[in-house]
Amino acid sequence: MYVSSTGVVTTKAVGTAKVSVTTCDTNKTGSITVTVTKPRPIPLPDSAKSIETMLYGVCFGPYLTEPNGAPLSDAFIKKLLTPVQGKVTWIRTYGCAGDLGKVPAIAKQMGFKTMVGAWIGSNLAANDREIAALKTLISNGVVDCALVGNEVLLRRDLSAAKLIDYINDVKAWVKNSGGGVPVSTAEPFNIYENNPQLVTSVDYIVFHVHVFWSLPGQPDKWLDFLLEKTRSMERLAKGKPIILGESGAPSARNGLPEAGCATPEIARKYLIDSITLMRKENIPYMVFSLYDERWKREGENGYGDAWGIYSTSMQLKYPRLYEALSDAILPPVDVAELSVPRLGTYPGYLTGRVVNIPMGGVKLAAYVESGSYFAKPTYQDKVTTPDANGQFQINMTTGGIDETLTHYALVILPGNITIDDVPDNSLPISALLTIHIYREADGSYTTRYERP
Repeated sequence: MYVSSTGVVTTKAVGTAKVSVTTCDTNKTGSITVTVTKPRPIPLPDSAKSIETMLYGVCFGPYLTEPNGAPLSDAFIKKLLTPVQGKVTWIRTYGCAGDLGKVPAIAKQMGFKTMVGAWIGSNLAANDREIAALKTLISNGVVDCALVGNEVLLRRDLSAAKLIDYINDVKAWVKNSGGGVPVSTAEPFNIYENNPQLVTSVDYIVFHVHVFWSLPGQPDKWLDFLLEKTRSMERLAKGKPIILGESGAPSARNGLPEAGCATPEIARKYLIDSITLMRKENIPYMVFSLYDERWKREGENGYGDAWGIYSTSMQLKYPRLYEALSDAILPPVDVAELSVPRLGTYPGYLTGRVVNIPMGGVKLAAYVESGSYFAKPTYQDKVTTPDANGQFQINMTTGGIDETLTHYALVILPGNITIDDVPDNSLPISALLTIHIYREADGSYTTRYERP
């Protein structure tokens, strides 16, 4: 261990040590005690399967009808993010200077995680302002992951070497500040393939696959292409985490559907299929994008303003999108903590907790079997709604010999079922899950599951 002329202690050891010091100007000697700690490890982004929301993340541009760069109030930003609270874990942004710099703190206050991007282009002075603003946001604790630039090399705004200089500057600053925020950039898959040094420079890899542009008019091939390029990026990453930073499809061209290419039906299907595929592959996915942005209509050959999940009037563009995602992504509905009354017990309650409840909710119907099925607890009260935690309790012994019957059936039904849809003396045909329960004399029981 030694102390340089600038007073920096250099050591590989961890712990507390007493160090002899000789000052450079007065040649006086003495000692100081220093504590050396390991740098904080860099927490990398969540895996796709670890999150509880239907969407991993969305790309957020707040200029729906306003010109790009227009003033943004805190209330307006919060209003834009409110529709996806509880449905999305990560918010990705595309600028740090000006009012865009308000987004990360508001998003964090609303419970989101933030992937915050500094906008890097050909204007070096503007780049310096963006980098400075990104560092401030990191210091303020509102950045979970940092991005230095978006498609900089695709636009040919800078050389790869210059972009890497910016990335290294932010990484060094984060490290000297105590670490804790991973740093990357975002580019299409082919840019990474042609610039392997970019892979080396980042903590994690954010890549884009825009199937609409790669395979125009061929939506039947989009999903296979997305998987192919994702697997290619996994190989290129050599163990580094990868995130699909942008993918999606426009729903219109110049404000109107375009048959076979840009329609709400095609865009909805690709969203559901791609989100489901990436969750299955455990690849984090930032859907592009949260909102349509009218200022982009003049760009991208008339398709630029129609990529949002929501319209410029903040309306969900795709009917039952979240319900479809819930059905596709969530594990099948089930019952945990099932408790079955012992044979002969009176009163006897069937209790448990419904888990993996789909977005539309569930209702329950329970039956005892004695030659035919009989709804419980009564025909007038044969539909049970679990509480907010999924818990339920059903009295199975409301008839003369119910406590002696060995066969129960617990039926999990869609949340929109009414009492008129549930038969008194047969099992409902619209079940999400039917659990047959067979009670034994020794107090044990067995179950048999039936799913549609």
